[in-house]
Amino acid sequence: MDKKTIRVRGVQLGTGSPRICVPVVAENETQLRAVLGKMTAQEQSSGRIWDLVEYRADYLSELNEAQSAGGGVPGNNSALIYRKILERVLSQVRRAAGDIPVLFTVRTQREGGCFRGSFENYRALNLAAAGTGLVDLVDVELFAASSGDEQYRRYSGENLYGTGGRSPASFRNSEAAAKIRELIEEIHGTDRGMDSKENADTGAGIYVVGSSHDFQKTPSREVMISRLRTMQEAGCDISKLAVMPQNRQDVLSLMEASSEMYEAYADRPIITMSMGAEGQLSRMAGALTGSCISFAAAGKESAPGQMEAAKLRTIFEYLYGL
Repeated sequence: MDKKTIRVRGVQLGTGSPRICVPVVAENETQLRAVLGKMTAQEQSSGRIWDLVEYRADYLSELNEAQSAGGGVPGNNSALIYRKILERVLSQVRRAAGDIPVLFTVRTQREGGCFRGSFENYRALNLAAAGTGLVDLVDVELFAASSGDEQYRRYSGENLYGTGGRSPASFRNSEAAAKIRELIEEIHGTDRGMDSKENADTGAGIYVVGSSHDFQKTPSREVMISRLRTMQEAGCDISKLAVMPQNRQDVLSLMEASSEMYEAYADRPIITMSMGAEGQLSRMAGALTGSCISFAAAGKESAPGQMEAAKLRTIFEYLYGL
């Protein structure tokens, strides 16, 4: 199958060796300045270590307080409030990142993050970030529009391309899936300003990283592949899957699913990982499994099993001759 690679601020994704992305995690602007200062000092002393920066907005207490103030439902002024907060913090992230891509993420509590608000607020935050012109990619969770925990568990457990996935009650035919497709289209339609010319050939104002995270287990190979395929079908530019292993076989299962997805179904880049200490091998083996990005820590890790970015860079230099 022909593979579509993606080029973001000169970083090529989907071909060659995996790229390193580091998360920026901070509860307030004081912490943010400290984290960014340490990252800048580390790069000045050691040279370029990472290729992308992820800003985890769900950790920012000011945003969580703003969205909670309206009872979880965005009011008339919510978009403006979110935009002002995000312009302030993202301008700092953008300056520290320099000319490398910035990924914006609001991770929900159901998928290992801090965001507890409604889908309407989730949508508003992501669109506000896209509208700042300060980010290059936006993370959109595949099941973010699921209504309630019961529906979330049912959808996330489906083999979305099996018999159940073709039923009228399946996620692919649901209102929740339609909302995700609409959000992806809205983000794609965002004007990136000066950077928009770089993506003129794709029609994407900003790239969307579709994502699915399971912090409890490793689903079956069929379910994992079906999630990645569904993200691709929904219009995501990159499909990301992270799962938690219970044993070494689970790590191999994730890697096998990733390789099968890449070889048989993917027409665009994918990101896959097995979390925790046991899953670290999957973070190093992207060239084998087809995963284009590995997340590593420059400070506080945003998921279990993230290696130090400098150590991962050394491993990549050895394995891939970077």
